[in-house]
Amino acid sequence: MGLISKLLGGKKEDPIWTANKSSDTVYPKSSISILTLKTKRGGTGTGWVNKAYEQYAYKKFCPYNVLIKVDLKDSIAQKNPDLDMRSVEEFFSENLRRICIAHMVARLVTDEGMNIEMYVEKGKQVAELLHEIAINKNRLVSFTTEINKDPNWMAVSGLMKL
Repeated sequence: MGLISKLLGGKKEDPIWTANKSSDTVYPKSSISILTLKTKRGGTGTGWVNKAYEQYAYKKFCPYNVLIKVDLKDSIAQKNPDLDMRSVEEFFSENLRRICIAHMVARLVTDEGMNIEMYVEKGKQVAELLHEIAINKNRLVSFTTEINKDPNWMAVSGLMKL
C-alpha cells in the first residue's frame, strides 16, 4: 500500500464487490439441505446447510468465519419459553447485517443448544458488536463466538459435501 493510500484511509474496495453489495446477488438464492447428526453426547440432532454458498463467487470479500455457539440451556434461555432456533438465527443475522454483509451458512444442533456458522465482511466490527450483545444483561441468549480469517471458507467445506 502506498503512502497516499495510507494517508487517505487504506485500500480501495474492489468495484465488482461494491456493485454486487448493492444488488440482489449479494445473497444467493437459498439451497437448504437438512441434516441429521449425532451430538457429542450421542444424542440425535438436526441442522441445515445452505449449499448455495458452495460455489459463491464472492467468498473472498467476506473472509471472516464467525462461529456462534448458543447456549439454550442456561437461565437466560429458560426465561423465554417461546424461544426457537429460527428466532435466534434471525436475531444474529439481522444484527450483523446492520453493519456489513453477513452470510448465514449453517446451523447445527449441539447438546447445549446450537452452533451458527456465518461469514462476514468486517471481522473487527462484528467482533465488537457480538461482544456488546454478549455482555448485555438483557440479551436474547447466552453465546460464545470464534472469529477466524478464512477467505476460502474452509471451515464449512465439509458441510457442503454432506
